[in-house]
Amino acid sequence: MYECQCPSGFKYNFTLRSCLDVDECEVGVCEGVCVNTMGSYSCRCEGRRGLRLAEDQRSCEEVPVCVQLYDYKHAEMLYLGEEFTGGPVIYLRFRLPENTKFAAEFDFRTFDPEGVVLYAESSRDSWFMLGLRGGRIEVQFKNQHSLKVTSGGKAINDGQWHVISVDELESSISVKISKEAVMCNDVVV
Repeated sequence: MYECQCPSGFKYNFTLRSCLDVDECEVGVCEGVCVNTMGSYSCRCEGRRGLRLAEDQRSCEEVPVCVQLYDYKHAEMLYLGEEFTGGPVIYLRFRLPENTKFAAEFDFRTFDPEGVVLYAESSRDSWFMLGLRGGRIEVQFKNQHSLKVTSGGKAINDGQWHVISVDELESSISVKISKEAVMCNDVVV
């Protein structure tokens, strides 16, 4: 007499005489979305609704909101409106020397045409926001002297990866998409 044993995530089918994948998602193992894979499964949570996968890798938990975004609605500013329900996912605070310039470079992809991509502030009166409006980059910059809003470049909400770089120069802000300058805006310092 012999006995057939299947690896974890599979069960023996006596008719076919082979091990078949078990669909773990059928029994509701995930609180969020369950994705069945060969011999296993993975759970996912809807990040756009402010949820992330908990440590147990099965349930969803709310992403903690770390800081309130500057929400004054200037007529020229990017207002996210009722359609945007998320909050910041990452909040970092740095202590910097007085004479510093802002610079950031990161990989980015989205299908969303509107939203805040990067927000940084040094005080209530001095901040920088990089966002999308109509799929194109929009920059808002405010200091104690002025408020500047500008946009440019081609639409980048195509789901492809783009390298975004932002540099505060002597008296302007430069924004590049995949190393190609799309805008350079003079600011009063």
